[in-house]
Amino acid sequence: MKTEIMYNINIILLATLLFIAIMLFYELGFRIGKRKQEATDKEVKEQTSAIQAGILGLLTLLLGFTFNMALARLKAEQH
Repeated sequence: MKTEIMYNINIILLATLLFIAIMLFYELGFRIGKRKQEATDKEVKEQTSAIQAGILGLLTLLLGFTFNMALARLKAEQH
């Protein structure tokens, strides 16, 4: 039977390595994004902001429907 690789690694070591990797990639993404943002013009930024606002609005609507369905299901189970 084949054993899993992750079972042999100390959990604290694994958590520390994952935390360091996440911080490194976060910093890398931040620096790349900052460089790209400085290179784009104002018109592109405005269009991107409009698209972002639309997507966030749709996500908010989806989240609202999800909570509404969960609440309706909870009420149905209680009665």
